[in-house]
Amino acid sequence: MTVFTADELLDLDLSWFLTDRDGQVALLTTEGSGDVLAPERLFREALDAAFGVVEALPETGRAVETIPPGLRLAHPGFRVAEIDQAYGRRGLYVYHAVTYFTLDATSYVRVLAPERPRRVSDFGESAPAALRHGVSRTLRFADTPRLHLADFEVGS
Repeated sequence: MTVFTADELLDLDLSWFLTDRDGQVALLTTEGSGDVLAPERLFREALDAAFGVVEALPETGRAVETIPPGLRLAHPGFRVAEIDQAYGRRGLYVYHAVTYFTLDATSYVRVLAPERPRRVSDFGESAPAALRHGVSRTLRFADTPRLHLADFEVGS
C-alpha cells in the first residue's frame, strides 16, 4: 500500500473520510492546507477504492449548504464545488479545512449536510476501510458545524 508523501499532503487538495458515533460518513477536503488524521495510515489504494464505491452510489436526496455566516461574510466568493455537492446528494456530510477562516489546520467546517445521511452499515460487509479512517465515539456530524481532528481516533 502507498501512503502520501509529506509534500503531497501539503500540496494536494486531498479528500478523505471520517465516521461519527452514529456511523454516518463525512467527506473532508484539505484544500491543500488542512491536516489529515494519521496520514501514515491513509493509503492511496484504500482511498481510491472508497471513492469508487461512494461515486457509484445513487443519490439519496438533496444536500443543504451549511456554510457558516462568518465564512460567507469574510469570503463572499466561497462556493461549494459541484463534486462536493454530488457527495452530499449521495448522503455524505462534507467538511472543508478552510484554514484562512478557521486559522487552524486541524479544524474543518461543515459546508454541506445531506438530507438523508448514509451510514457505514449501508455499505454492508464490503464497506471500504477508508470510510472508517477516523471514528468519533462522541460527535454527531448533524450537530457539529466545526470539527477538530483531536475528537477522532484512527479507525480500522
